[in-house]
Amino acid sequence: MVFSIIIPALNEEDYLEECLKALKSQDFKQAFEIIVVDNGSLDRTIEIASKYADKVISEPKRGIANALKTGCAEAQGQILAFADADCRVPNFWLSRLFEIFESNKSIVAAGGDYNFYDNGFLPQIIFNKIIAPFISYSYRILFFQKYPSLPNSNLAIRRDAYEKAGGYDPNIKWGQEIDLCKRISRLGKIYFDPNLKVLTSFRRYSGEHTNQLLVFLTAMKESFVTISRFFSITFRGREMAPQKPVRKKTLPAKMKKRGKVVLTFDDGPYGDTTNKILDILKEKNVKATFFLLGKNVEKYPEIIRREMEEGHIIGNHSYNHSRILFLKNSKNIKENIKKAESSIEKASGLRPRFFRPPYGLRSPWMKKFLILQGYILVPLDIMTNDYNIKAKPEKITRYILRHVQPGSIITLHDGRDTKTNYPRKNVIQALPVIIDGIREKGFEIVLLDQLTGEKAYF
Repeated sequence: MVFSIIIPALNEEDYLEECLKALKSQDFKQAFEIIVVDNGSLDRTIEIASKYADKVISEPKRGIANALKTGCAEAQGQILAFADADCRVPNFWLSRLFEIFESNKSIVAAGGDYNFYDNGFLPQIIFNKIIAPFISYSYRILFFQKYPSLPNSNLAIRRDAYEKAGGYDPNIKWGQEIDLCKRISRLGKIYFDPNLKVLTSFRRYSGEHTNQLLVFLTAMKESFVTISRFFSITFRGREMAPQKPVRKKTLPAKMKKRGKVVLTFDDGPYGDTTNKILDILKEKNVKATFFLLGKNVEKYPEIIRREMEEGHIIGNHSYNHSRILFLKNSKNIKENIKKAESSIEKASGLRPRFFRPPYGLRSPWMKKFLILQGYILVPLDIMTNDYNIKAKPEKITRYILRHVQPGSIITLHDGRDTKTNYPRKNVIQALPVIIDGIREKGFEIVLLDQLTGEKAYF
């Protein structure tokens, strides 16, 4: 066995499959194995890994270094190669690494750099074309010869050198590859190939935000943090606490239940549209969760009472669907949410705990307020542009049925902000087909409190 490729994974169902497909497509003709080390995932990570990997190993003790060390212990290859679960390697990746190692027996580790595959101006232009090349070039010229290091997303090490160096240190919570390269460099040469690039997700730098201003600010901050941490470890030997994991903005994976999905509607109530949606749900014997705007509740309190009588649950979606609510101070956020809550309570007698912010946008101070007040934050999950009347019912349906999976929280709209008389025919036409399609896939549509195990009301 020439290569063992080791991939640590924790709740990586959104990225892992593409990573493994790229590894299975290598043009390398000699034997290699793919090992996925699951670090306690609660989503479909293990299921996906089992379809492609040669070995799927469990390491219950959290931490990347723990997962990597466990994977290396099970590896059979002469060369240990490492990739992140959100990476996509080129099909010549192993061939080029093998060529490097064969060219010089004194080379103990080899690898390259990375670019981002995400679409958008920031990852493709600002980072891929400007910031990343500048940082990479500066590091190679100024520091690499004396302080060689390679990213864990694009790294390969001779097995004997890895073992002599003592392997990954489980006590290192961040920068485990920097620490390992520092020890391995005493045993031989570390080779950096600037042309050997892998693609990786921009999620760490974007924070998974959708607002471009927040993406830019988060990316700048994360760049500074990463560089600062690198120099702290390299020159001062300082240990770093692990950074907060960045994952898709859904409810925590522990809340996902196999075979169950939730149907939600935002921006209502909306007069005849909401009533027609309720008619369809009643006919199909489906219960849904409605995220209400306080201003709309004041117009149609009788619809809220119908939703409750027919077994649906309701959530808070702010008072007026302000696009900039997340940017306002804590006092204004509180006033808006509480005003909506007051309208909902007046119509239904209930105070919802589930809160979905307008446009899915939230700030750290909004999140802190919600937690302290006992609300349950429900971010956007599967959402189309159904709120736009130009969106065709067939396209809405096709997107949802393509992306639905266990634990999905599907977002549709029975209203459009606080507008009046905005057509919702596309949603009404798509809804019966969506419900039938979900059931044909074997999923059960449940209420949000049934999925999460959280009480819907205070």
